[in-house]
Parts: sequence; C-alpha cells; structure tokens
Amino acid sequence: MTLLTSRRNTHRQTEASQLFVVFPIQLEWFALPIPMVQKVVPLTQIYGTSPETDMGLTHCQDQEIVVIDAGRRIFGRSHAQKLLPTANDSNDSKEQDGNGAIDPLHTNGSQLGTPTPADSTVQPYLLILQTPLEHPLGIPLSALPMLRRVSASAFAPLPPVYAVQGSIRCVNALINLEADRPPIFLIDLDQLLQRR
Repeated sequence: MTLLTSRRNTHRQTEASQLFVVFPIQLEWFALPIPMVQKVVPLTQIYGTSPETDMGLTHCQDQEIVVIDAGRRIFGRSHAQKLLPTANDSNDSKEQDGNGAIDPLHTNGSQLGTPTPADSTVQPYLLILQTPLEHPLGIPLSALPMLRRVSASAFAPLPPVYAVQGSIRCVNALINLEADRPPIFLIDLDQLLQRR
C-alpha cells in the first residue's frame, strides 16, 4: 500500500451505522433499534389471554411483563397465528397452524433470506422492550433474534400509499441491506402500542 492510498483511506468518511435487533414475524422481517431492547429470554406461559385479545401477562425474573401479539397488531386479526403458549397448553403439545411461525436459523446462515416455516419444537423467546409504559413490554418470537449493523443509507421511507393501504401496519420505514434480500420493516413502537 502506498502512502497516498493510506492517506485516502484514513480521510474517507465512514458512514454512520446503528445496531438493530432483527426478527421474523410470520413471513416478513422486522427490526427495532437496540437501545429499545432490554433482553431476550425463553418464553414460558402467557396468562390472561383469549382469542379476542392480543395481550397477555407473563412472569419473568420477579416482574410481570405485558406481552403483546405483535403479529396480530401488525398483520391484523385475520392473520393471527398461535405462537403464544398459554396456561392451558401442555409443554408436550404446542400447536402451530403452519401459516406463520418461522425460523431465522434456516435462512442461509447468518444472512437474512426469506423466512421459512419453523419446526414446532423450536423454543419460543420473549423480546423484552423498554417503553414509556410503567411495565416492560414483551413480544413473543419463534426463534432467537439477530443483531444487524445498519448504515444510514440502507433506510428508505415507506411509500405513502402502502403506509395507508398496505397489509403491514405499525411500521414506518424499510431497511434494504442487499438487493437480492427481502426488506426489513422498521417497527414504529408508538404505533404498535396504540394498535387495537
């Protein structure tokens, strides 16, 4: 390497990037900024839920956590899936309706690909978020989420027509990491908390 090349490299501006937690819900990829995430823990039982509601409670590390079915809020009630283990489920027979639980571990290694249906034996996890609410908020996931560093140039606004009429709600931007990979939807936590 020549001295001139070395100087060029040191003077190049590095593009700002940010860490995101990336996870699949149904057959799409979603992301939240890492500062919003407290931790990820194995999901146990959810209490106080029914087919009519998209909220429940779980007890984790000496605190009650409000759990929301993000898939139901993002895709609507007609796209709901059984992902939450409830107090009435046995550990031996977890149901899966086959239309949505996905396993990010089967997507070309650590690369993001099109999510595929998950094996019903996959351990569910709870993504615990810091929110302006009094209590932490949990989002159930079908598999462990991934960390991705995203540069500022990877963000694109959600087309206005899609934001109003699209089938995916509670999102405010797209993250395009690679041309041959599906986009990642950036969740708008305020919209997700207000969605009913």
